[in-house]
Amino acid sequence: MRQILRIALLVLALFGTFAGASLSLSHMSTGETCPVVGPLPACYLVAIGYFLVALSAISPTAKWTRNVFFIGWTPVAVLAGFGVMLELAGRETCPRGAGGIPQCFYSFLMAMICLFLFLMFRKTAMRALPLSEG
Repeated sequence: MRQILRIALLVLALFGTFAGASLSLSHMSTGETCPVVGPLPACYLVAIGYFLVALSAISPTAKWTRNVFFIGWTPVAVLAGFGVMLELAGRETCPRGAGGIPQCFYSFLMAMICLFLFLMFRKTAMRALPLSEG
């Protein structure tokens, strides 16, 4: 079960990395694909964030993994969440995806699934660890 959770997290995060990188390349060409957050296009932050989530899935029980996961996951979830709120408020903010659905909807769903997979993996991994002798 742990391996299924880990592989699912890795596959989803790599898909997010690829999608974010693809949007980033499109933004580099046109300069208009992604909304800008400060000096950076949001799609750059999303690609980097999903990459860090994928990195955390490679070695999910290492001490640094939790921090790397949340450093990557937080901007992805926050940006997608704000994008969803703006879209629901009637402001077209996010690039369109399949069926004309804003990609931030997909990204928000993916971020929540990544969080669930990561937490479930960590929970099952902790159960599998032998108790330390005191």
